[in-house]
Formats: sequence, C-alpha cells, structure tokens
Amino acid sequence: MAKRDIYFSKKEDFVIVNSVSDDEEDLPFKERLTKNQRENSFELLREKCPDCIPVVLEKSKYDKFLPKLSTSRYLFYPRSRVSEILFLVRRDLKLPRHKSIYLQARTGILLSMSKPVLEIYADYKDEDGFLYLTYMSEDVFG
Repeated sequence: MAKRDIYFSKKEDFVIVNSVSDDEEDLPFKERLTKNQRENSFELLREKCPDCIPVVLEKSKYDKFLPKLSTSRYLFYPRSRVSEILFLVRRDLKLPRHKSIYLQARTGILLSMSKPVLEIYADYKDEDGFLYLTYMSEDVFG
C-alpha cells in the first residue's frame, strides 16, 4: 500500500481530509484499510481536530448514475446538518437541479435533512470510530 499524506482544507462548517490516493482507490474505505489502520486514521483525525466528527462519505454501491467524490473522508462539526452534507455532495459533483440525492447510514436508513451530525454519529458510528454514510441518486423530473 502506498504511503498516504494527509492534509486538511477548512471550508464552511466542515473540514475536508484529503489523502494521496493509491492503486486501490476504487475500493470502499473499509476494504482499502484494515480495522487497525482505520482506527489509527480515526485517532489521527481526532488529534488534529478534536471537536469534529470523522465521516466517510462514499457513493452507494447500488447507484449507477452518480460519479464518485474526489475524497471520501471529511470532518464535520457536530452542529452540521444532513442538509449541509447533501449540499456539499451536490456542489462537488456539480449535479443538475433535477437530480435528487439521498444520504443513508450504514444500516440503510435514509437520514432526515434537519438531523445534526452529532445525533447521527451517536446512533450509527462504526466500531472503528468513523461514521459511514453513502449517497445515492434518483431522477425525479427526468
């Protein structure tokens, strides 16, 4: 596995965690790294930004239409809401207005737009410390 350099970019109410990608870029985060590596990554992120919640945001494996985000790891402030995460996804993917997108937690539960990230984290965080969310699309008007 290639060495990963982590750097932070603060925007609005979240921090983007970018890393130099390796050859396994197309694999989901949980398949790219062992549990121990994910736990170490979680600890590193919490040290850098202790007030933030580490989130892995990836395209649903069932979605055939949306592209992938350029990075999958984000740090959101506890007060951030699901609507802000959806705004981030729409903006970064440059989606047209007619394209509807949804977020779900690891259990397949669709998330309420007004729910704070802190509540979602408390309900759905993984044993490695990360909150795993997936995004998916549904054409509503087209």
